[in-house]
Amino acid sequence: MAKEKHDAEEEVAKARSMAQKLQEEKLVIIAREEGRRQGYEECLSQGQRIGFEEGRLVGLVQDGPRTDDDEGGNADAELN
Repeated sequence: MAKEKHDAEEEVAKARSMAQKLQEEKLVIIAREEGRRQGYEECLSQGQRIGFEEGRLVGLVQDGPRTDDDEGGNADAELN
């Protein structure tokens, strides 16, 4: 009877250890994905800012992106 109890306690300890290990791995995966998402969003935002500023430097953008509602014609002509 004592051996069976000891074996059962070992099984419970192994299961508990495995559950903890899996939980830790899950947290690492979640943290990694969150870091990737934040990096992607920051890179996208930075690229948009750089592109907007470069566009302003060459006269392609005045106060934001042009739309179809903007009075047509040449964007460079509007700058003069």
